[in-house]
Amino acid sequence: MTADLTVIVPTAGGADQHGQYVDRCLASVRAAAPDAEILVVVNERDRELGRRLRDAYGAKMGVTTGPFNYSLALNAGAAKAGREKLLFLNDDVEAHPGYPYWLDCLLLDLDAPEVGIVGATLLHEDGTVQHAGMGITDRGVPHHFHYGERGYQPTGRHVEALTGACLVTTRTVHDAVGGFDERFALCFSDTDYCLKVRAAGLEVWLSEAVLVHHEWGTRGGPQTGMADSRLWYQRWWDLHATRQTAH
Repeated sequence: MTADLTVIVPTAGGADQHGQYVDRCLASVRAAAPDAEILVVVNERDRELGRRLRDAYGAKMGVTTGPFNYSLALNAGAAKAGREKLLFLNDDVEAHPGYPYWLDCLLLDLDAPEVGIVGATLLHEDGTVQHAGMGITDRGVPHHFHYGERGYQPTGRHVEALTGACLVTTRTVHDAVGGFDERFALCFSDTDYCLKVRAAGLEVWLSEAVLVHHEWGTRGGPQTGMADSRLWYQRWWDLHATRQTAH
């Protein structure tokens, strides 16, 4: 099932000085998918990290230049990927011990012809929910369902959007919608991607897979950009306005 899969992991080094998170991430992937292609996307200044991960996990390396741009890293990985199914995975995500078949869940759901993207429930280290699908509020703000909730039971369901921290799609879908908009340097490109896929007539699906997300583990803390926010509202203001009118 994973022979046609490339796992794309962008990493910027940063706060993860000893590689603890990215190593746990890649170890989880390799345990779940021994025959998958792993592609680590690093900035040119982090080539040494890329080479170490290549040697340790059989990962290929993609290289970007300039300031860190999350969307650019995702697209660079997709361009270099050698397989049709693409799993975009943050470098601070790892398997949950209670859900060993997380990758099988994601890929089985992706096989449905009406589905364009599949994501997972992500838990913080303390077991509370970090992500269980996303929606857009009446004010046009993306928000995470069940954030901070404890004891949440994952169920497969349609959602409006998913976080890019764990998102599986296909090269065909990625290319058809133009990939991730690289003008979103840090935020919103995952939500933007999901809405573009829905506009193309495909569904966004939250699977029953569960992973652990050490949120901002390798970036040192939340980072947002005003330019990203402005672009988000410019792009999707019609959606916001339609919802306001409906009320």
